[in-house]
Amino acid sequence: MIQVMKQGNKIIGIYTIYMTLIELSAIRYVSNFVAEKLMKELKKDDSSDLFSYDVISIKGDETPDFFGMNYTVVFEFVPNKELVEELKLLAERMEVGL
Repeated sequence: MIQVMKQGNKIIGIYTIYMTLIELSAIRYVSNFVAEKLMKELKKDDSSDLFSYDVISIKGDETPDFFGMNYTVVFEFVPNKELVEELKLLAERMEVGL
């Protein structure tokens, strides 16, 4: 599940995933796996290319429960600079009436 919030002038996302102990034992680099899973979900949900994503932190629970543990990824939505420039140009042209 991805939650989105605004912090100052940044858009921050929080992704939470539950990993079973079996999954955790089979995966060598859990942080990389969780980050890749987040990117796959983001690409599946958003194909507009308006944003790229910058991972800020990946943390697991302090202590796992009997079946597994939660991992939380905090990431930032970074606007696509080329698209922002094109939108600014389009807005200027619309104001002038071209």
